[in-house]
Amino acid sequence: EAHAIDAAKWGGLEMDAINSNPCMVALIRLLDRMHRLFPPPAAAAADEAPTPPKWMEELMGVLADRRAHPNVHLFVAKLVVNRPEVFEPYHRHWLSPLLALCLSPAVGKGINYFLRDLLLVLVQWPHAKPVGDAQEQQASELMDLLTRYAFYDKAPVVRANVTLMRLLVERWAGRFHLNKRILMELLSVPESKAAAKFARLTALQVLGVLLANGYPLYDTARDAALPVYKYYEAVLGNLAHNRKEVYCSAAEVAGVALRWNEEQRRQRMPTHHGDLFEKQLSERVLGMFARSEVDRVLRCLDAVAVHHPPFLDAHFNRVFDVFPATYGEFRATALGLVLARAEHIPDLWEHLTPVLPSLIAQRDDDVQQKTLQMLLSVPDRCPPPLVLKLLPAMRAALEEHPSSACRALYYDVLMAWHEVHCGGEHAEVEAQLKVPLLHGLCD
Repeated sequence: EAHAIDAAKWGGLEMDAINSNPCMVALIRLLDRMHRLFPPPAAAAADEAPTPPKWMEELMGVLADRRAHPNVHLFVAKLVVNRPEVFEPYHRHWLSPLLALCLSPAVGKGINYFLRDLLLVLVQWPHAKPVGDAQEQQASELMDLLTRYAFYDKAPVVRANVTLMRLLVERWAGRFHLNKRILMELLSVPESKAAAKFARLTALQVLGVLLANGYPLYDTARDAALPVYKYYEAVLGNLAHNRKEVYCSAAEVAGVALRWNEEQRRQRMPTHHGDLFEKQLSERVLGMFARSEVDRVLRCLDAVAVHHPPFLDAHFNRVFDVFPATYGEFRATALGLVLARAEHIPDLWEHLTPVLPSLIAQRDDDVQQKTLQMLLSVPDRCPPPLVLKLLPAMRAALEEHPSSACRALYYDVLMAWHEVHCGGEHAEVEAQLKVPLLHGLCD
């Protein structure tokens, strides 16, 4: 302890157990001097693999030596963490030993600070990507390990772990394969267990990261050992979870998967049982409607629609059936679903005409704004009788509305209707629109 480094004299170093070693500062100063006197070759700026200097080969040899004490491995890796810019030009030579260290028991269990520091170094090196079967296998094993360790019973920790995985997936996309059985186990943790919520959320977030980076929900070539129906059921079974954050996350993952399937079909590429997944999802949604789980089904459809609105088309009749029974947040959600596909609903006004005046008059800014946005999205499909029916209710509710956003939308709708119906056979509509439009000039 008498020879420990004084943190005040070395502000650029985090004084943990390894950095406090008396040798660390001397070696870092030596690294800085070597890097300054003997800079890497110019070719290192490109995605090439320059030969590392002899002293660096010695360090790599120490890291790869299984007979060396684990503390020696950790010390060498800490040198890399402390001076990543010195070792970055030779990233191709360092990637395998660093991945091997991440997978070794020497770093300890869980996503601890040391493992996190090592992985962040790999993220900082833009060209450090697994190359060849051996490195891709290491990367796959590392991602499996991180998936097992990402789960924790505190939301901020889970968020930080998944963020770290996202950075690696974005950098290494297509160069590793994640064992989906690990995800299936996390997705199937019984709800009776206290860990179920965070285990399932972790798996769903990792799935979302994979889907966002071009991985299929199920790969027929690499996931063949996994029963596809049971795997899809494990994913979609979370739509029935009792926690809102879990079933909404599952619905969002389903929406991303549907979008991926659609992109594959457009390119005439295989969807890896995508039709089966869509069928199972539709059955789940129909089951929610049958059980009158209005709040759950509307939230799930809303989450799916964020990424793949066309899925809604098959369920609008049931949405309109439950619409009169909705209120508050759920009425706004239902209107948001209709707004997302308003141009593609053939009998839109048949369903909405009876309730439109009450929606406009409702004292709920969110409901009023979504109603106005829907009218604005399809002004050419609003027949003159509907315009004449809605105008009195709109003027009474919106001309003196305290929300400037609602008033702006109101006048946008009026101008769109005027553009569509002015002249020709719609003189009455044009005349009725003049006064509120003139009033808008004074707003």
